[in-house]
Amino acid sequence: MFSSSISNQIVVETLKKSVKLYGYRLLCFCLMPNHLHILIQAGESPKDLRNLVRGFKSFSSKSTRKRLWQRSFYEHVLRKEENVVEVARYVLDNPIRKQIVEEYKEYRWCELMIDEYSVASPEVAPEAAIQGTRN
Repeated sequence: MFSSSISNQIVVETLKKSVKLYGYRLLCFCLMPNHLHILIQAGESPKDLRNLVRGFKSFSSKSTRKRLWQRSFYEHVLRKEENVVEVARYVLDNPIRKQIVEEYKEYRWCELMIDEYSVASPEVAPEAAIQGTRN
């Protein structure tokens, strides 16, 4: 499904634009060969999440001229007790768990976009937070 570098690049660019257009912040993503994980944060006035996903899927499919997506999607809203850094680590570790790479940075279609202004780790450099507890 996601085996073409050109199509993958279109999907990633469309994801980044869509998230911003619908009022969210993209914290990280990982485009795997058969699925996509994203971690987003609502902005000040986000639009409906379903519309974001619907628009992203539609535009990326039209742009690549491929049927890329299933009708539904799985969403999980983080609760206060859940750690954003742990969720980001889970997303970024997908290609490691599938034994595609040894470090997520080696995988072209994963990206960490958390910065010092993120709710995820305001007191810690995000890269250190992601890698610091990984064994």
